[in-house]
Amino acid sequence: MIAHRERATCRTTAWCIVGASTASSSASILLFREEFRRYDDLGAVGVVQGLICGFAFVALVALWLTAYGDPGVVIPDDADDRGAMAIARLDAAVQKKLDNWTEKSCSADDESAPRRSYADHLRACIEDAVREDAEASALRMDRDYGGTWTKKIEDDDVSLTTTIKFCSSCKLWRPPMSSHCSTCGYCVRRFDHHCGVLGNCVGEHNHRFFLALLTSSALMGALVFVVSAYALAKMPTGEWRREYAYVLLACALSGAHVVTIIGFAWTHWVMFLLDFTTKSYARRAPGSSIADVRRASARHGSSVYARCCAVPFRLKRAAETDFLARRRREASILSGADASALSV
Repeated sequence: MIAHRERATCRTTAWCIVGASTASSSASILLFREEFRRYDDLGAVGVVQGLICGFAFVALVALWLTAYGDPGVVIPDDADDRGAMAIARLDAAVQKKLDNWTEKSCSADDESAPRRSYADHLRACIEDAVREDAEASALRMDRDYGGTWTKKIEDDDVSLTTTIKFCSSCKLWRPPMSSHCSTCGYCVRRFDHHCGVLGNCVGEHNHRFFLALLTSSALMGALVFVVSAYALAKMPTGEWRREYAYVLLACALSGAHVVTIIGFAWTHWVMFLLDFTTKSYARRAPGSSIADVRRASARHGSSVYARCCAVPFRLKRAAETDFLARRRREASILSGADASALSV
């Protein structure tokens, strides 16, 4: 099973805070609708009430789609299985070359010969192992000093070469702009961030629903704040102290809600429209701007329409089932039980 390591206490507390704020704000408006009508010169309270309930419904639907929808789990394929087998061969070859070098370095015959550092010899061993393996050489594979294997892929659309990494946990070649989520336990396409409150990643397939959640929630809070503030402004001096404490609570809570959510929603709308992610911006080079981040991700980007309407939807549970099935198949292939299943 995939380990979901969210802290249940923190998630429960966050849900209580969000739920209490929303319920208090909405209940204040609904309970005192008649009192609001007393100060409603425009006759718009009923319309606003309907809009608030409509935005609340949209927010709940978007919340469910974001929390339980597939964020874009990368499912291994045959190329990933072959890559895992090639990496197993390369690791064994590199280790054998390193062991031989260690034995030679201890002999007296090599004392007078110039010695390379371990890092230099490790680099030479990796290059030799890749060159001697026909499949690895064709893929132009390499390994950094952290032990992560990479390969080069050609991007025909922009005539550029891209380096992608092999995820040792998921046993797959990670697509551009994808990242491994250590909390969920799988790689996610166009990974933005892991939302601890929702208990799911925000990625290529559910970022649109996350935007709908933020936008509808922000609009609902803004309407609650406007109606509450309008009612407080129309009340006689001191009257709200005695009869309308919930209206003041709604105004305060919705005001804080609006300041927080609108800023968050605006940030994600900018990233969604300009086609970059929270992770790519957080890991940008020192001194680089949003334009630099956007140019770096533009080569692998897509249109706003494609990100909004052309990505599939399915439940997260179905994606996890496919992922686990592929991992079991890959394990059997690496163990030699089903090596003939690979179609080279």
